[in-house]
Amino acid sequence: MGMIVLNVSISLDGFMAGPNVGIEYPMGERGERLHTWLFNSHSNDVESAVVKQISSRIGAVILGRRTFDIGFSLWGEQTPYPAPTFVVTHRAKDILPTANGTVTFVTDGLR
Repeated sequence: MGMIVLNVSISLDGFMAGPNVGIEYPMGERGERLHTWLFNSHSNDVESAVVKQISSRIGAVILGRRTFDIGFSLWGEQTPYPAPTFVVTHRAKDILPTANGTVTFVTDGLR
């Protein structure tokens, strides 16, 4: 049986993004500070090992359509991790191959 793991970055006061999320500020104003530890160079071997372990175990990624629409160009038009990515949406679109994976738009079962 497979295992599903929810992995998100969140601040100690409960925020996943800064205020005013949109195209100009994809993570909200100053929201990228919540995620820099994961995507930037790491200050020590422990951080590097944690990030490597997280990345190596990802079998698939599930995104909402808004996250895809805002993030795709920022990710260099690739999937956020080198794994198949599924976008839950009401707006169907063909499978999108990228340099490091595929993006599949899932509309089944949505009302």
